[in-house]
Amino acid sequence: RHVAEGLQYLASLHIVHADLKPENILVRADKSLVVADLGRSIVATTPQATNGIRGSLFYASPEILRHTGITPVADVFSLGLILFEWAAGELPHTRPWEDWSLSASELVEVLKARVGTNNWLPILPAPYTADFTQLVQGMLKAVCAQRLTAAQVLATSLITESRGAAFDVPIGLTGDDAITARQAVAERTAHMGQIATLARNSLALDKELKASRVLVADLGQQLEKQRSNANIAGEELTEAKKSAAHAKAGESRALEEARLAHASVAQLQASFTETIRQLKGPTSVSPAADGSVSITAKEVRQIEDIHATNAFRLNRVGGELAQVADENHRLRME
Repeated sequence: RHVAEGLQYLASLHIVHADLKPENILVRADKSLVVADLGRSIVATTPQATNGIRGSLFYASPEILRHTGITPVADVFSLGLILFEWAAGELPHTRPWEDWSLSASELVEVLKARVGTNNWLPILPAPYTADFTQLVQGMLKAVCAQRLTAAQVLATSLITESRGAAFDVPIGLTGDDAITARQAVAERTAHMGQIATLARNSLALDKELKASRVLVADLGQQLEKQRSNANIAGEELTEAKKSAAHAKAGESRALEEARLAHASVAQLQASFTETIRQLKGPTSVSPAADGSVSITAKEVRQIEDIHATNAFRLNRVGGELAQVADENHRLRME
């Protein structure tokens, strides 16, 4: 009744909901029903043709499926399907249904062949009363002109007589069937409370899970950063080891060059002494007690030339030794 009242109000404004389905019928705290989600609704003062399917296909009226014009009674057809599904447990045009993997265009063609064709007259299973079955069938007429309007639905005796009844009084059932249905409604209500609690707990767990995922992502980034720093440190350590190896090799080369330089100096000194002997001759006078040797001016010039040459060599060796020392120092610093 509440949904029919909502549809009657929309019809008075020439508005077609065009997407009425169980998901768009909400229950308030006082157990009244409201129609929600008018995102696909249209204004239609006359039968309104559309270029595409509006709303959910399984609850669409024949005129919506065939693009023959939408009027407010399209919503009454959808409400009739919802009542049939509530009473029978399934929609009348999904028995039997074999392929749930159809594309939207394929599904439209299948529904066109099933909804409102071939003496379309959905029959509710026992034990529903004839009045209730007649009401649902009147809402599911394939021809718009023959279909009940929302106002006519509200005017039926089944609705008017139950207007003051409680929410849990079954409509369309009598006697023991009504008692059984009322018990089933009570059990379902209790189950719905449990489901609501589980849903709230699930939402809380989802929030915690999202927070945990964010935390894990942050920790992952920190770990990746630490790994990157560790890789950089490892590379620096490798370079340091290479530099130390180069420094050690440089030190060995420097020591070897220093040894060679000392050997060169000793050799030069020996050569200098031999030069003096050659200048003085093998029968030269022995050195004086203080170690001095008397030589002529010519011999002095010759010795000076030899000394200059040797000094040049010594300077060159000294420069090479200085370069080796600098390189050794640099390698040690690295």
